Amino acid sequence: MKQYLATTLTLLFLLSLLAAPITLAQTSGDDSDTPTRKTAEERQADREARMAAEKEKRAEHQEAIELKREEAKEEFAAKREEFQEKLAELKSARKQKIVENTDERLAKLNETRTDRLSEHLVNMSEVLDRIEEKAGDLKDSTNADEAIEEARAAIETAESAVEEQAGKEYIVDITDEEDLKTDVKAVVDEFKADMKALIKLVKEAHKETREAAQELGASKSASKADDEVETETEETEE
Repeated sequence: MKQYLATTLTLLFLLSLLAAPITLAQTSGDDSDTPTRKTAEERQADREARMAAEKEKRAEHQEAIELKREEAKEEFAAKREEFQEKLAELKSARKQKIVENTDERLAKLNETRTDRLSEHLVNMSEVLDRIEEKAGDLKDSTNADEAIEEARAAIETAESAVEEQAGKEYIVDITDEEDLKTDVKAVVDEFKADMKALIKLVKEAHKETREAAQELGASKSASKADDEVETETEETEE
């Protein structure tokens, strides 16, 4: 009799453990504060809205670069006029030509490099659009979505830096003809330092974009493995 009671109590205990998750699941279903999981269609709609917003931002980015350049021309107009006056006062025609060439070269380099870096960022953003679109086909895109979001943030940071760089002008501050070499070197070094910092941000955006692509591949492999397991399970049950 004692053995029968012990066995009965053990069974009742096990049944209570099995029933507990069901009770919790039913309770959570009635909790109005618990956020509802979005459907695949809702998640896809969110992706499409984000990608449309990104395309609009890319167009605004190009406009911002041009606006920064126009503002810089107005802002540095007086300083550039002063530069031209001091340049004309230099006695050495050779030195005049060197300074003038340096000024023009820095202006051209800043324009071409900011344009090129901007194009790289646009390409990265478009690659992310394709990655995000493919992520929409995954059963679980959580990791891919997080990687995409981090890449978007890195690209946005780099884009802002490109816009700021486009609005800079590098004008040699001519102090004295004897110190001309030092004056020219100072502005060239400033340009190199600014461009180095900018390129670092663009490289970081590229790294994050590459990692998003890798995460998509890993998520695809995991999804495929899950499908194979489900198929094997179904076949076993049959």
